[in-house]
Amino acid sequence: MAGKDKKDFPHSYGWKSKRNYHQVRDRNGVTVAYIITVNGQDIAVSKEVYQAYSQSDRRERYLSEMDQDHGTVLFGDLNMAGTSRSELISGTSANSPEEIVGKLDMLTRLHECLDMLPNAEKKFLMFRYWKGMSQTALAKQLGVSQQAISGQEKLILRKLKKFLKNF
Repeated sequence: MAGKDKKDFPHSYGWKSKRNYHQVRDRNGVTVAYIITVNGQDIAVSKEVYQAYSQSDRRERYLSEMDQDHGTVLFGDLNMAGTSRSELISGTSANSPEEIVGKLDMLTRLHECLDMLPNAEKKFLMFRYWKGMSQTALAKQLGVSQQAISGQEKLILRKLKKFLKNF
């Protein structure tokens, strides 16, 4: 990891402020209580429970970091601008159970087709559509022209459309 800046690992910083567990220490720095916050309420737990919870949280962060580093797009991440899959479906003209199941099926097929794309293309789509990055901003980040990003986007979307037609 020599030569890497903090900005190269944006997912590695700030996690402590978001976690829902902590230790209470006395003046000498000795841990006197292990706390996990559930639904806004602090609950004292044993050291063993705290350690298991902490290890589970670390494992989850590690897997999330690996997914982010490898451009993995998960089905659960398919929520556009804070809208869940169920809200996407309920906000449409799908009134019957059959229509709702059809839309869920389409989302499932989309997810499976996204999995067929190379990681670089999945990452590209993630930045453009899930993170809402403009072509200009993405071009600047990658050090290429906006026209190159536009062309790349068209190619990837054509490929995705072909996958969906053949699925």
